[in-house]
Amino acid sequence: MERNKFMQELFKLQQQLEPIKNRPALDALETVKSLLKTLAAEPEFDAYDIVKKLLGPIEPVGETQADDERYKNLLAMTHLVDKLLFDISFVAGFASCQEHSVSRAGNWAKNFLKEFRFHWTG
Repeated sequence: MERNKFMQELFKLQQQLEPIKNRPALDALETVKSLLKTLAAEPEFDAYDIVKKLLGPIEPVGETQADDERYKNLLAMTHLVDKLLFDISFVAGFASCQEHSVSRAGNWAKNFLKEFRFHWTG
């Protein structure tokens, strides 16, 4: 899929997602999750860009109304990151498994979490 067509489709999806911003975060997250699976299947697009586009900006700009919306976006993003880190930590528990493919995933997740912790705690 060419990038312009993809971005148009992503914009349409963003418009469809607009009504879910007022729903509980878990409902919105499930909807976003299913959309991400579909969108991330295109190899030239990265899930980070898709999530940023779907959730919207999070950086405050010093204008109350815009910052309120960005704060909601930040809450949704941190909730997503929390769930992703939980999933990764679950996979890290497989590091000592006998099956190579299982331990490979577990070791990758375990090393990722070590690096993540080091990066943020110094």
